[in-house]
Amino acid sequence: AASWWTLDMVLNFGRGYRRRNGIIEMRLKETSKAYLKSWFILDLFLVVLDWCTNFLDGLVTIFGLGRGMKLLRVSRLLRLIRLLRLLRVFSRLPGMPPKLARYVDKDVMQASCTVGGWVLAILFLDHNIACGWYALGAAFDTLPTWVDVCRQKYMSHTEEEPGRFYFYTTSLHWTLTIFTPASMEVVPENSFERVYTIVTILSAIIFFSSFLSSITTAV
Repeated sequence: AASWWTLDMVLNFGRGYRRRNGIIEMRLKETSKAYLKSWFILDLFLVVLDWCTNFLDGLVTIFGLGRGMKLLRVSRLLRLIRLLRLLRVFSRLPGMPPKLARYVDKDVMQASCTVGGWVLAILFLDHNIACGWYALGAAFDTLPTWVDVCRQKYMSHTEEEPGRFYFYTTSLHWTLTIFTPASMEVVPENSFERVYTIVTILSAIIFFSSFLSSITTAV
């Protein structure tokens, strides 16, 4: 897959596009400029990410089982970021047919799409942050982590250990409380988790303020 996306990135330099006047631009110099200004940075980031995950998968076979499982968790977490390629798929979807557009309020449709897009973006971001929060809590065996604390609290009421779905919903709940004025019982238990929390809070301040500004402008 990494080889395919690398080749695709190279071929995109010569991919033609339609100008505003309707003319198809196929000159390599112009298509390269257009690609560098549009999807090149995202494609380069994802291709490098693909090769890094392949490198981590190779290290799993070299290191011992315990350390290999930690690398495998990191590799799976990085693979989630590759879902950003869906942005290119959405950008190529056809527009609304003109006959249908006559019966739809453009302002309402634009506001709905803006709000819906921001909600999906926040949910996607929260999902990735939650996965990272769980991966961080499960990566250390010698330090106290929030996963250990939650497991102890859970097992104080039952003899069964909590499953991954419990930890995922707890991580997602924790992430949502970071983005909104709410609180919960999960808190950082070591320095790495505290740094992760600080970075998440700063990101949430910027992202959520942009979300509120976008909704205000759209409505």
